[in-house]
Amino acid sequence: MNQEKRTGYLSNIIFMSALCLLAAALVFLMFYFNRRQDARLDEYEARIAMENGEDKLYTSTEVQELVSHALAEGRGAEEADARERIKEILLSGKETSLSTLQTLYPDEIIVEDEFGFYFAPVLTDLAPNEYAYEGATPPQETGVRVSSENGTIRWSVVTDYTFAFVRAGFFDEEKAFVQDPSFYQNVSAALSYGVRVYPYIELPEMLTAAAAVEAADEVLLMAGDYTGEIEETALLLLPEELTRSVRPSLTDAVLSMSETLTEGGFHTIVGGSKKRLFTATDSEKLLAGDVRLDEAYVYETESDARKNYPYAFSFWEIGTLEDAEGIGGTCGLVVTPNE
Repeated sequence: MNQEKRTGYLSNIIFMSALCLLAAALVFLMFYFNRRQDARLDEYEARIAMENGEDKLYTSTEVQELVSHALAEGRGAEEADARERIKEILLSGKETSLSTLQTLYPDEIIVEDEFGFYFAPVLTDLAPNEYAYEGATPPQETGVRVSSENGTIRWSVVTDYTFAFVRAGFFDEEKAFVQDPSFYQNVSAALSYGVRVYPYIELPEMLTAAAAVEAADEVLLMAGDYTGEIEETALLLLPEELTRSVRPSLTDAVLSMSETLTEGGFHTIVGGSKKRLFTATDSEKLLAGDVRLDEAYVYETESDARKNYPYAFSFWEIGTLEDAEGIGGTCGLVVTPNE
């Protein structure tokens, strides 16, 4: 009898436990479906509010949809605006593709070379270009850039120019520095006729820092014969033919040469076309080394390019002279900015 009672009690306990588990499961399911219903209701309310233009707290899903939609619309508007601006400029017939890009990117310096377009940031630490020379207004001063390639210059008849850049040397194919054979003759004669003289060095495409320092030392020795007579500004003229891969090494060479010349009492300026000044050198690195592109010697013969050079400059080679009086061959015609 006792055995039968114990069996009955055990059966009742198992039955009641099963009922409890079933009740708990039902409660959980009801809670789960209620939460889903609430979430759906929130979404429906959010959509209705959005359609009615009301302020409403959106669900995370709704927010993601709105953000994605807004970004897509924004990109589309920007692209459409850019296309319209390009179209308007090109249809006007007054702009080249390069100046079109410059209009679209006013905070960038854009140059085009044989490799395509190159972008460089406009440095706010450099003085802006306020030069207004258009060929009609006489420049402050006019000078020439000469070398042994101009033959024997008759400085006695070179009366229209107040200064001259005289080549001190260049580099041969082995990157060895070579003195210009007419340097001493040109400097002595120009000084005797009251022409101010600035020495300049033609740089090669590839140049090590060590070779640059050796060349600078040699130029200092050459200039030492005219201490107090020639100007204490030396020009480092960049090559026109080069590849962009030389940019870091050529920048380092310019800085090494400039440091050596500075120690010898010269102020160094770098020169070249706008294209080369920005593709062949790192303007930020030059500035850190105290070689400033707002003191540059800019070689550019196109008048519209003068307007597009963003920085102030010391000298501008605006063109060439063919068989000028007293000067054989071709020499550079150089002006200084108006005051």
